[in-house]
Amino acid sequence: MVRLVNVVGSGRLNQYVDLDRIERAARGRYDCTRHPGRLSLRTTDDGPVVTVHRTGKYSVRNAGSDEELEATNEAVLAFLSGNVDEDIAAKNPLSIDNRVWVAERSGGVDLDALNERLGENAILPERSGAALVYRYPDRDVVVFVTRAGTVTVSGVVAEDPAERILEEVASAME
Repeated sequence: MVRLVNVVGSGRLNQYVDLDRIERAARGRYDCTRHPGRLSLRTTDDGPVVTVHRTGKYSVRNAGSDEELEATNEAVLAFLSGNVDEDIAAKNPLSIDNRVWVAERSGGVDLDALNERLGENAILPERSGAALVYRYPDRDVVVFVTRAGTVTVSGVVAEDPAERILEEVASAME
């Protein structure tokens, strides 16, 4: 069974933003981390991270569900509307860019054999050997398989394609 573990979304504020002003207003309310040209905001230690770029682009990552992504987006847009522009929240929809799916397989996985079965799109780094990286053909999808049997799919927004990809990889494990 596949389960959703991470949702990433992004949006545009349609204006340049003053990151210094946002950082001053956010102190005490958000954990702020400053990088050149961007500011990351986090409400809790393990909650989603919102990164606002000077250009007005922003992203929300590390949300555990669509609901958490949307709630974080609404909270940050409400905060920004009070500190940047009153109409920000009304004119900026969020789009979902990526979801990360995980499935657990009981028993270990022979990564060397799986690497051979999956072919040229599979990479088993010599140094780590703990996880296989599989770039799914004809899609911007990456699958990670650990020796312990954890399979992670990144780059698929909908659950059905994620399940099909996981089934394909699981059949190669047998």
